[in-house]
Amino acid sequence: MRALLAGARRKQASLIAFTRQLVQVESPSDEKSAVDACVALAAARGKQLGGRVKTYRQTGFGNVLELRFGPRNQPRPPPNPSCSSAISTRSGLSARFRPCPAV
Repeated sequence: MRALLAGARRKQASLIAFTRQLVQVESPSDEKSAVDACVALAAARGKQLGGRVKTYRQTGFGNVLELRFGPRNQPRPPPNPSCSSAISTRSGLSARFRPCPAV
């Protein structure tokens, strides 16, 4: 636990700076250009962190961002409904989380 806290403290300044950027961009869901700016910011950060970025261009609403982390060829475990959740917003940002460890 101490190592986790120490790691978080080392990254605290950059996390606060990125959070500040996200807040300053502000992306009302009905303004495509504002949503696209927010998606671009998140894509740049994801790429900086080693993620693979894919942007799905949209015409009516904001673009959709897909970020993937980890090895490309790693076999995926079968879906476990109790361990995954998806977040989708009208703004075009979405994420899928698998908090349960692979068994």
